[in-house]
Amino acid sequence: MANVAKTIGTVGRDYSTIAAWESDLADTSIYASGDDAEGDCYADSDFSENVSINGTFDLSSITLTSDPSTRHDGTIGSGAVVKPSGPTSYVINVHESNTTISWLEINGN
Repeated sequence: MANVAKTIGTVGRDYSTIAAWESDLADTSIYASGDDAEGDCYADSDFSENVSINGTFDLSSITLTSDPSTRHDGTIGSGAVVKPSGPTSYVINVHESNTTISWLEINGN
């Protein structure tokens, strides 16, 4: 069991979107059974997407967070920002009980 951290952002990261990172959570060439999956978002640009964490994963935990250098500090527009892709869309839809989301600004306006 290992912690497998992947970067998410638009400047030389492992993934350019949160949805792309989520789609690989079931990939056994990346994650072994019982691993802790961690997606570290960077504030390269706002994430404008609908994310659904839902699938058949053999993981101990799933963490979606911000890199310590770009954590949301409670001020509007600080850190990594996740917005819905449309005016009536959800932002993040979580169906996995072992999921933690932290240090992100969730902007559902």
